[in-house]
Amino acid sequence: MTEVIPAAPAAAVPSSTIRVRGLTARTRDRLLVDGVDLDIPAGVVTALVGASGSGKTTTALALMGERRPGVDVTTTVLDTGGARFGYVPQHPSSALNPALRIGTVLDDIARAGRRHGHPVTVADALERAGFADDPGMPRRYP
Repeated sequence: MTEVIPAAPAAAVPSSTIRVRGLTARTRDRLLVDGVDLDIPAGVVTALVGASGSGKTTTALALMGERRPGVDVTTTVLDTGGARFGYVPQHPSSALNPALRIGTVLDDIARAGRRHGHPVTVADALERAGFADDPGMPRRYP
């Protein structure tokens, strides 16, 4: 079920800055998100709300051009209109998932950075965070 709650009266809502049509995400054997359409107006805060496993994170990451390894994302339209936006995970612990080694999470971040032209490495991220002297850090769990 989809429910739209306007942030302002319809006449006051600006035209869409972010427009998505047919967003679908799947793994080799599972459909994660099926044909999502979104129009997000400029200048409003928008939240994706739903049950655990409903595709909120997968959808938010796809809007930023990201995806977890093994997930294929397709759309018929993905237009962000040059908007800059961010993603706030549902739980603070999501940033460093306790089931993933720190190096795995940082590798994901580095891969995303390289796709967008930022030469980021795990070693660089650890150094910036003040862990340059601990070569075992990437193998640890948070």
